[in-house]
Amino acid sequence: MLTGILFAMAVLFVLLRALWPNVVAYRAFSNQMRVGKLYMDSLSPQDIQQWIARTQAILSAAPVNGLSAYGAGEKPIPEDLKKLKIIRIDVLSPERVDYEWCGGMDHTGPIINREDDGHFTVTAEYDDLNTKVLWPKQLFPPKNYTRNRTDSR
Repeated sequence: MLTGILFAMAVLFVLLRALWPNVVAYRAFSNQMRVGKLYMDSLSPQDIQQWIARTQAILSAAPVNGLSAYGAGEKPIPEDLKKLKIIRIDVLSPERVDYEWCGGMDHTGPIINREDDGHFTVTAEYDDLNTKVLWPKQLFPPKNYTRNRTDSR
């Protein structure tokens, strides 16, 4: 009986030791995603304009096909973005730049697109399933929006 308990404890120890790095990495990714979401939700219109200006500079320096990357052994990430803990910048087309706090299974960071008419759209990507348009601000509900009124006025 005692040998069975000792064997079970040894197996549990080996499993925990093998899984612990994954637990630590998951927690680090979760924290990065949370901090990125808080930062993006706190951006002022002036902050967003700085992100757009940064994106214009990156797009103007991108190759003609628009594909390039910063971080992960490629071009170095600018110092101001390193301070924000941005780990990667992807230029995915001549019109789009993705900044990432967290990548891999889920992605967290602003996505900035130059539209056909020249203005920019800034979207907060919280993870692969949740996004929110930060710029331009929508002052009015979309045209197909209907409100259900519950009061009798």
